Amino acid sequence: MLRKEPTQFGINVRYLREQYGMTRQELAEDSGLSASTLNFVENGYTKPSHDTILSLSDYFEISIDHLMRGELD
Repeated sequence: MLRKEPTQFGINVRYLREQYGMTRQELAEDSGLSASTLNFVENGYTKPSHDTILSLSDYFEISIDHLMRGELD
């Protein structure tokens, strides 16, 4: 599998997860996503689905626009 550069979304998800002091597994359990989905999104292996975007936006209580395009760090 070819690795691509992480998207701003992936960078933001990792940043927020780390700010919350969570592992991928913990975030997966809390958000209803799989740890592999989070890994793929964070590392740029795949683009997030609409459901993934909505789940993480709701979980982190952040707008979709800011999660997708904002620089959080």
